[in-house]
Amino acid sequence: MARTKIDLNRFKKVYPLMRRSPFWYYKENGGLIIETHSDTATSGQLEFTTAETYNSPVAVASAEDNVNVWISLISPVGNGTFTIRAQCSDTSYSGVIHLHVGEGNG
Repeated sequence: MARTKIDLNRFKKVYPLMRRSPFWYYKENGGLIIETHSDTATSGQLEFTTAETYNSPVAVASAEDNVNVWISLISPVGNGTFTIRAQCSDTSYSGVIHLHVGEGNG
């Protein structure tokens, strides 16, 4: 005997309540690769050259005080290293800026 009606409530998707944080994994070396740097900004900007080699870096910047911070420049130096510049909304800001750099193309 064929079914003539289908209970659609049986097919609803149930999603988990908590989302997981991203996990940075570098395939080639078999381990994590993430570089962090904290330094005091001068005249509202911080410039940093990576020590690790990256194919395409992903950079995140944050400040300790109530100012907006963004990445204004990611420029290759050579041999897989990059120069990363973070700028603040306040040009006279001289607080601490935190940079996190990871591999974007793993």
